[in-house]
Formats: sequence, C-alpha cells, structure tokens
Amino acid sequence: MVGEGEDITPPYATDAAVILDGRSKSGTALTQNNVLAINNMGVNLAAMKADGSLGLGTHMPSGKLHVHASSGRHAFFTYGNVAVENASLEIGNGTNSTGLYLPYIKGRGHNPGHTFGLYLVGESEDVTSPGSYEAAVILDGRTKTNTRVNNANVLAINSMGINLAVVKADGSMGIGTGVTHGHKLAVAGSGLFTKVVVKQQSAWPDFVFEPEYHLQPLSELAAYIREYKHLPEIPTAADISRDGQDLGEMNRKLLQKVEELTLYIIRQDEAAKSAAARLAELEMKLEKLNMMMQKESSK
Repeated sequence: MVGEGEDITPPYATDAAVILDGRSKSGTALTQNNVLAINNMGVNLAAMKADGSLGLGTHMPSGKLHVHASSGRHAFFTYGNVAVENASLEIGNGTNSTGLYLPYIKGRGHNPGHTFGLYLVGESEDVTSPGSYEAAVILDGRTKTNTRVNNANVLAINSMGINLAVVKADGSMGIGTGVTHGHKLAVAGSGLFTKVVVKQQSAWPDFVFEPEYHLQPLSELAAYIREYKHLPEIPTAADISRDGQDLGEMNRKLLQKVEELTLYIIRQDEAAKSAAARLAELEMKLEKLNMMMQKESSK
C-alpha cells in the first residue's frame, strides 16, 4: 500500500500521505474497540486503542505507550553514525531469572577520552525551594504500597555489584559500608576535609576558670593515674576501640584538661614566686644577722 499526497505542511492533524481510519459501522468514532491491530498469524504484536493509546506486545495498553516484553530488551535506542556496540540506550529487565523483573536502564556513551555513560539532567525554576523534598533532580525510594521505606535502603551506588555508598531509610549514609550503626554518616576509610565545624551539645569548658571550680589536687590526680592508667573523664583505650570517639566531645574534654593544666601551672608559678620571695626575705635576714655577728666579733 502506497499513498501519494501533496508535500506541504498538513493543514489538519488528520492529514497524511497514508491514512488508516478505524470507525464504527455507523460512521462514528470508536470508543471501545481497537482502532488498529497488527498480528502475526493471530498473535497480536501491536494495537492502538480508541483513545490513542499504543500497545507493543499487548492489545490492552494501560498508558499512552505500553511496551510488553516476555524477555530481553523493552526498548533499544542507537544514534546516527555511531556503531551500535559503542553507544546505545537500553530499557529492559535487569535479571535473567525466570519469574523475576528488575526495571533496568543502561546508557552506553561514546566520547573518546571522556567517561560519560548516562547523563541525567533536571531543569527547574531557580528559586528558593519551599520544601526540603524539592530539587532539580529527585530520587525517591518508596515501598510498593506508596509509603515511606522504613527498613530497605533508599539508594545504593554500586560498581558492577560492589557497593560504594548507601543511603538508608533513616537518612543515614554509609560510604564504603552499608552499616551506619545509628550514625548519620559512616565512612569505612579516611576522609579529607578543608574545614569541619562541630556544634557542641554540652557546655564548653570555660567553667574551669570559674572561682568555684574544684581543681583536683595533684596528689589525688597522681593516685588516679597510677590506678586507672588514664586521665579522669577521658575514655580508655578499650572504650575507643569499642565505641570509637566523638570528635566534638573529645575536643571539649581535651580542652578542659588543657585549661586544668593551665591552672596547675599558674598555681605552681604562684607557689614558686612565693617561695622565691620567702627565700629572698630569709636571705636578707640572714645577711643582716651575719653583719650583726661580724660587728659583735670585732669589738
């Protein structure tokens, strides 16, 4: 079948070189029956419903485009003069296991010298977001009943099945680990920062310099260290090995110890100055006594 028509801009959406027009016997538009069906020996390959929905592999499309595949790819896109094996976009089932389905999108980029694979772009109004759930690109993990995930991971970043990072249902994130142990961020490995700001929940230890602060006598401190092998209020090596360390709290505790040490030094300095003054006074008295004794002996 060939249709030949004028090669002009169609004045109506119903104009074309070839027109397939399905209608009722009474000459009215169909509302129930399919407008078009493509079959192979009675097996349906594609169908277009009366509302314009197109089904590929199904005669009952549930959307404007419904693709049903029993195996392999759902859709496969290639581009221009780039070889198929070098660049493509594929939509299909990510598992070959019978009875299982894993929606799968794979992009294979071709840009020699660069590392592009799949490029996702979201465009939005450049205004202050009225809600924290808004963004130019949103990844939303939820349950099949359209509720919030409470146990499963919301997002996982993998490389050929090896997990690199994960975002859990409670909003915590693991980098190099899938277990966050109740912390908002868990990192299995080192980190490099140019600046870290820790907001303290407990009091900063300026209270050490208040007049009523009790500074433990050095003799008691020495006895404590001999018995427990660590400073008071500082976690032990076993504690750190078991629980790790809270950097903000540890910094606070260390500063408290530095301030206490400063007070010890100030007190030692005051005691040394007092002893020096007392010694100078005694030396002066001794010198006067020697002078008096010399005068007595010269009589």
